[in-house]
Amino acid sequence: MPDVRAVDPGELAGMTMERNAVMTAASVHAPPHPNTEAVFRTLEDDADWQQSLELTAAVYAGEPGGDAGFLTAQLAAKRALTEAGHGAWSGAFLDGTLVSQLGLITVESGLARYQSVETHPAARRRGLAGTLVWHAGAAALTGGTKTLAMVAEPDDAAIRVYRSVGFTVTEHQLSFIHQPAQSLPARVTRTTLPSSNDQAVPTGLTKVEVGLVKTKLLGGD
Repeated sequence: MPDVRAVDPGELAGMTMERNAVMTAASVHAPPHPNTEAVFRTLEDDADWQQSLELTAAVYAGEPGGDAGFLTAQLAAKRALTEAGHGAWSGAFLDGTLVSQLGLITVESGLARYQSVETHPAARRRGLAGTLVWHAGAAALTGGTKTLAMVAEPDDAAIRVYRSVGFTVTEHQLSFIHQPAQSLPARVTRTTLPSSNDQAVPTGLTKVEVGLVKTKLLGGD
């Protein structure tokens, strides 16, 4: 049972609550309609990472978090993580153009978490995200990874994609978000609760406070 005392009600005044699903899988399989047109591989060189930046900019165009300076700094952090051996960034390429991407980062021994599943708006509904999640997860599971995890909005279409390759909801994450001044980053308090009918899996997500705008999981195609 979760420790409800982990969250002080006095800290929640003026905050907005969101509920996300923590999904896990010990194995993955192909989606019902896998994409067979794209080339699925890890990002390898400067040209690939430049395409990664351009893809993220297209996904977040006109939205919070789409500032060029922020996206450039975020890309540098992603690349540093992968080049330090803490995970991999993978993509789906159509005729050499990156149209879908995701990160799979090692959280702790045996556990890897998906990050920023994104598909270009013009390339959705083609099975790219589901096929990429499958390929990246299968590759990780051939190494030392035993459990794959991701966080998704329960009402988002993407959750159907993740279920289709073998993920199930094992925990629920509550996020309490307070936005002070417009010029300051949001403060987010998250508490992860195990599902009532599933065994809890240690995802390393229990109550954290971060000064970063929450990341959307995209790619519901």
